[in-house]
This record gives sequence, structure tokens and C-alpha cells, in this order.
Amino acid sequence: MSPAAAFIDAARLVALLDRDEPEHGITENLLRIELNAGAALVTSNYDVVKASLELQRRYGIEGPRLLLHGLVPCLHVEWCTRRDHLAAVEAHLADASGTKDLVDCVAGEIVRRVGVTPMF
Repeated sequence: MSPAAAFIDAARLVALLDRDEPEHGITENLLRIELNAGAALVTSNYDVVKASLELQRRYGIEGPRLLLHGLVPCLHVEWCTRRDHLAAVEAHLADASGTKDLVDCVAGEIVRRVGVTPMF
């Protein structure tokens, strides 16, 4: 993985593709900054599924189609390993505040394992 790599989570994937999302503009600008700096964009397979489900809820099948054909080919999709999943389940269960779902915990494990920084 490139030393200049940034992780983009499901919420930001949705924000990039949904102009009505409050974070759309800032997400688009931050994406341009990362790309201009030569950063590789990394996400997880869990984040792609989560974003796909949300986009399908909002836009029907066209939402996931745009994600999978328009954005995902520009990303490095890091697959969750068994070890990532087990550690994420433990982190999720230990999160007393309940602010992170399992996908967020998986993303945290992948960010640590791969050595990328969160984009946002």
C-alpha cells in the first residue's frame, strides 16, 4: 500500500454520490485534495456493502450501480480478514457508548492493519 493512502468509509462513499447529503461538498473537496496529493483511496468490502445498501434504499438499484461501476473501480477495496472480523466484533461489543457499528469497527481494524489514515 502506498504511504500516501487514505481510508474512505461508507458514510463518505454515500456523501460522494448523493448531492443532497449535507457532507457532499466537503467530501468532494477533501477527495480532490487527496487525489491531487497522489493518495491512494482505500475502503473495505464491508463499507462498500454498507454504502450500497444505503444508496439502494435512497435510489433503488441505480444507487448501488453507480457506486459499483462509477466509484469502486477507483478505489482499493481491502477485504476483511477473519482476524479483522474477530477483532472488530470484540471492539464493537466493548463499545459501551454504542457509537460504532460493526462496519466502523472493521474499518478501524483494516486502517490499523494496512497502515492508512482515515480520510475524514
